[in-house]
This record gives sequence, structure tokens and C-alpha cells, in this order.
Amino acid sequence: MTAEFALTEAARGGSAFANFRAVVRAELLYNRRRVAPYVMAALFAANALLWWGWGAATRYGWAVNSDYYILRCLIGFTFMTTPFFVALLMGDPVVRDYRTRIDPLIFSKPLSRAEYLLGKFFGNYLVLLCCQFCFPLMLLALQPFARDGMVALPARFAPYFKHFLFFTAAPSLLLAAVCFAAGTLSRSVKLVYGLVTSLYVLYIGLQVSARGLPRRWRVLPDPLLMNAYTGNPRAHSADYFNSLAVSYDADMLLNRALVLLATAACLAFLYSRFSTTERHQRADRDAVTTLDLADAAGWVSGGASEKVATGDLAGGAASERRGLAGTARDENARDATGYEAAPGDVAARGARAGGAARVGIPRVHLSEGGLRAGARQFAAALATEFRLLRAERSLVIVVPAAVLLSLVSLAEFGVAAGAVSYSAAYAARAADTLLLFLFAAAVFYTGEAMHRDRELRVEPLLWSAPAPDYSLILSKLAATLLLSLSLVALVCLSVAALQLFKGHGPVEAGPYLTAAFVILLPGVVFMIAASAALNVLLREKHLAYVAALAACGMLIYSLNLGFTNALYNPVLYQLWTPADLAGAVPNRLLAHRLYTLALASHCLALAHLFFGRKFFGRLWRRGDHHGLGRSILATVITALAAVATGILFARA
Repeated sequence: MTAEFALTEAARGGSAFANFRAVVRAELLYNRRRVAPYVMAALFAANALLWWGWGAATRYGWAVNSDYYILRCLIGFTFMTTPFFVALLMGDPVVRDYRTRIDPLIFSKPLSRAEYLLGKFFGNYLVLLCCQFCFPLMLLALQPFARDGMVALPARFAPYFKHFLFFTAAPSLLLAAVCFAAGTLSRSVKLVYGLVTSLYVLYIGLQVSARGLPRRWRVLPDPLLMNAYTGNPRAHSADYFNSLAVSYDADMLLNRALVLLATAACLAFLYSRFSTTERHQRADRDAVTTLDLADAAGWVSGGASEKVATGDLAGGAASERRGLAGTARDENARDATGYEAAPGDVAARGARAGGAARVGIPRVHLSEGGLRAGARQFAAALATEFRLLRAERSLVIVVPAAVLLSLVSLAEFGVAAGAVSYSAAYAARAADTLLLFLFAAAVFYTGEAMHRDRELRVEPLLWSAPAPDYSLILSKLAATLLLSLSLVALVCLSVAALQLFKGHGPVEAGPYLTAAFVILLPGVVFMIAASAALNVLLREKHLAYVAALAACGMLIYSLNLGFTNALYNPVLYQLWTPADLAGAVPNRLLAHRLYTLALASHCLALAHLFFGRKFFGRLWRRGDHHGLGRSILATVITALAAVATGILFARA
């Protein structure tokens, strides 16, 4: 509907602006019918509520509507919250048209590349901007209200709009252009998510490296302008920050000019590399054979290099019929089962049919049940997922970026051995750096795999296969788990090599194995299982992404506020030290990882229970792969196991 609307409006318009406006309007209408933008807007507003009521303003005595605190909130919001949401909205507008196979229809209309690309970009960016504006709008609306111990200045309006455009809209525009160009040119949304993850870690490293530079060289290359106002909360009084008027100097204005130029350059590069005829040319090259109508001379064409006379076709068909009849009368004829039939039986059947032979069709049935059949089906599905994963283009960015940024982090920050070994310190730093990449892989790779069959329109074909539900679900999760384990192994080997290179030997295998299999692996299994459950329950890919990002943000926010209960922290974020990797693993860590695996099992049981292929008929049937009986039993058992292991951990 969206593409048809855009094409109709473009055809009526006649001018370039009319075509551009039609594409923008089509994207706005498409996003208006999605759930994800509304959830994002609500999430950003809730984030503003947390910053207003439980942020640093109450602790330091800052006014919640002062220039400095508004700026601080917007910069933190732009850095901590928005990047993955920018990738979520801006990574697939063009990929969506190719995935739904409507690109030939779009490009057959009088619509230029510039109109199409700019309309797609600005249509989705406007949606993103409206969602982001809910953050300062909530801060503005909360001005009349105040909690105990909160300081507030007289009501203000202009700073919220001005600082939003300068500190949130401008850097989001550049990131949106990067994500839009990367997704459009690569046709891979997962590559966009991997790129944003890499930019996260790279930006942190650059910020740390630029600490000793003059202010101008810290401000000019910084798209977020986090170094523009570096007021130390302990260096000045609260009155100083409350009366501080934030103004934009020449360096900050030049920075924003550079951001706009970089955005224009990114879109120009996309325009130069994007082609509307690429898919059609590839389709022509991949054509195998064509079938044309017979011409006046009585020929039928079977391709570019062979022709067969129509008379020969008729003669060949007659000869084939005579040959079949002779075969039926042959005393060595075989029936449809492949076994030899007795000559008398064949003759008798031919006589009863008036001279025409009849071959009986045996009764057969497919064996679908049993562990052996299920294992073969799971192995076949897993092999398919591995082949798709091997052809994934985003791995070219994700894997090298994870390894490189882990090494850069170690080289920049260094390690302090202290009371533990160097191997434990290096392994701990590698695990901390990998956590963000593993979270992105678990959420986005699992989500794309869970919805790939539906987007490619092969889901009905797969669901019609006599295979159990677990083979379709677990094969996708196993492929993502293999990717995560490969990433962990590569980073650990690279960090161990760096340890030897820096002369901090000997390398001990124990800390690296503990970090991989005790700290990271259970958390990865839980994140993958939880992502699968979210995608099955919510039924919408982007909505599941928003829910996963919101859960991660709430976990980090609650931990920073002091809520450090490990029962709702399955990835052990900030709950372990390098000393836990040296020597024997503490019992509390082992109990917690057992609890994490039990939670992951319960998430998998929920995903299997609510899988869309489920047959809501009888509760229990022998050999039933889609009924509710075994799924409900597995869900109850895993829930009891999670409760039992949680109690065991609480007592450890």
C-alpha cells in the first residue's frame, strides 16, 4: 500500500518536489501504522521522567530546568539511548522495498534516484525526530512539578527547543545518514547494527584519547560535543551551574557545519553508488532459459541456441506413447513401487482394463516421529542456518571491529595486575569489551533470523514441512550462539597474543576459559533465548528490538542507582571482578550461572509454547509436534527449575 501510494502520487506530481513529497508522505504513512515508533516515543518520554526525578540534579542541587542540566540530559540521551534506535529506523527503508520485491514497480515510474533516496531518508528521519522530541517535551511538561529536595527555576521554553536541535537533532542526522547509506548499499540491516556497535566503542576510545588535547581539537571532531562543557560537579557550586548560560561559540558552530557537510557527503556518496537497474541486470544475467511461441515456420524455441521442429515434437510424443504401451505389455515390467511384477499379473491387469495396463500405487506414510527423525531434521535446519550465516556480509565488519576495539581498549587503558595475575586482568578487560558486541549479536542476529523466513515469504513452505517446532527455532538460535562463541574465541586469542607481545607472560588458560564459559557463555545463552521469546511473543521485529533495548537500559539505570540484586542481572553486569577469574571459580558465580541457564531454558520453552506454527487443538497427541501438551509441560518444568536455582543462589 505504501509503495503504491508513493508511485501514484509521483506519477501525478510531475515535478521533482512533488515526487519527493510523495515518497516522504508514503514513509510517514507507513510508520504511522507501525507499533515501534509509538513505543519508542513512550520509552523516550519515560527516560526523561527518570532523568528529571532520579537523575544527578537532586544529588548535586542543580535546577532541573537550568541550561546546564538540560544540555547534560540531552547529551546523555543522545549518546546512551538513541544510536541503536537510529539504526532501527534508518537502516532498512530501502532494504524493505527490495525484500518485498516491489523495487521493479517503483523504479519503473518517473522517479529519479535523488527523489527516491532523499524521500526515504527524510521521511524516516522526521519520524525519528518526532520520537526523540518526546524527551525534551516531557522535561518541559514536568517543570511545574517538583519532588522534595528538587530545585527549579522559573518556567522556561526556548532552551528545550534550541538545545534539542543543536545537541540531539544534528548528531542524529549524521548517524542517520551513515546508517541509511550502509543499509542501502549493503542490503544488510545486521551490518548497520554491527556498525553502530562498533561506533559506540570507537567513540569512547577516541574521547579518552583526546583528554590531553586543547579544547578546540576536542570539540571540532566530536559530533556529540561532549567536551564542549566539561563542568566538574565538584569544581563549582550548584549556584554556578544553575546560573550558567549555555551559548554556542565559533568552535561549536564550526562543528555543526562539519556535521552537516559530513551528512551531505554521505548522502552524495550513496547517490553515486546506488543504482536502480542493478537488480534487473542481475536477473537478466541469471536467466537460464526462455520459452517462446512457435513462429510461422513451425519452430519452438527452448533458449538462445536450440530449436526443435514442432513436427518432431509430435512424432516424439507419439513414439513415447507407443513405448509406454510396449513397456506395460513387457513381462519384465515394474510397478510403481520399484519391485518386479509377475508377467501374468501385468497381463491380467491389462485385460481387465480393456488392454490398458494399470499399475497399483502402494500405501506409504512418512515417519515423522522419534528422536532419530527429529535429530536429522534439526541437523538439516542447522546446516541451512550455518550456510546463511557464512554468507552474512555484516560479519566482515562485526568480527574485525570486535577484535580491534578489544585490543585498542587494552592498549589504551592498560591493566593493573594487583593481587591477581595478568591473564585474569586481560581476560576481564576482554570480557567487559565484548559484552556490548555480544548483546548486539544476540538481539539483532536472533531477531533477523526469527523473521527472515516471513520476510522472504518462505514461511508457509517451511511450516508445511513435517518437522518439529524445536528444529525450526533451535537451529536459528544455535547459529547465533556459534557466532557469539566464535567472536569470544577470536577476541580471547587476540588478547592472549597481546599479553605475550607486551611481555606480561606467562599466559594462563584458566582465566580465559573462566571468562568465556562462566562469565560470558551463560549470559549469551540467556540473551539469545530472551530475544527469541520476545520476537515470538511480540510478533514484530522492531517492537522486539525496542523492548530489548529498553530492558538493557533499565538494567544499567537501576544498577547505577544502587539496585544491584543479581537475580535480575543475568549477565552479571558489574557484579564480578578479575579476582574471580584467578583460581577456583566461586560457588556464588556457579550458582548464578546455573540460575541464568534455567532462565534461558524457560525463555526457550515460552518461545516454543507461543510459536506461531502451534496447533491449538488437542493438548496431547502421540507424535504431535505442534500441540500444547509437551510445550506446557516444558514451560512449567523450566519455571520451577528457575525458581529452585534462584533460591539456591540466594542461599549461596
